[in-house]
Amino acid sequence: MKETKNKACPVVFLNRFLSRGQTTKHDIQDWLDTIKFGLHITIEPTPWAPVVDDEVRQRLRQVEMNINRKFIGNKFSKFKDWYDRFWYAGFFEGQGKWRHSHVLLYLPYQRMNVVGNHNYRRMTVSRTFVTEWFQIPSINYLGRRKDISTPYTQKIKRKINSVRCSRYDSKELHNKDAYEDYFFSTM
Repeated sequence: MKETKNKACPVVFLNRFLSRGQTTKHDIQDWLDTIKFGLHITIEPTPWAPVVDDEVRQRLRQVEMNINRKFIGNKFSKFKDWYDRFWYAGFFEGQGKWRHSHVLLYLPYQRMNVVGNHNYRRMTVSRTFVTEWFQIPSINYLGRRKDISTPYTQKIKRKINSVRCSRYDSKELHNKDAYEDYFFSTM
């Protein structure tokens, strides 16, 4: 191997923004491609009443818990396998008042206590998600209720559509500061 004048290694420049322990965008996307998500949820921006990232995370955590309780039962937290309960991967996108998030929700069809085909179960969970989302009050810094945007839910029917949604949602992970912009439920 030919030595360079400044003794720089090209591998260092490839991932110069990653610290030890962080994974690359392609590793995360490859892992997401292996999972068949059931719902794609977009929480749209509200320029007149922006929502803080932490509030979105807390709302999603509470909605996830309520959905698990409703469709699986109270013992869902004792399940060791992730695929036996509802969980999500979320991605923030945009800046300022146009910031919004995309959420991929995994549905454990084999554990759900709803009778019907997969399409009916996706529709039921989608409606329940929106209902649970609105039942959580959103309060501004003065203690008054504020408007919250309606989550837009799309049903993912095929594995190829799940891969496309996960690739679309994780497209911003190559940015230098993007490691604060994706989050997972408490699995």
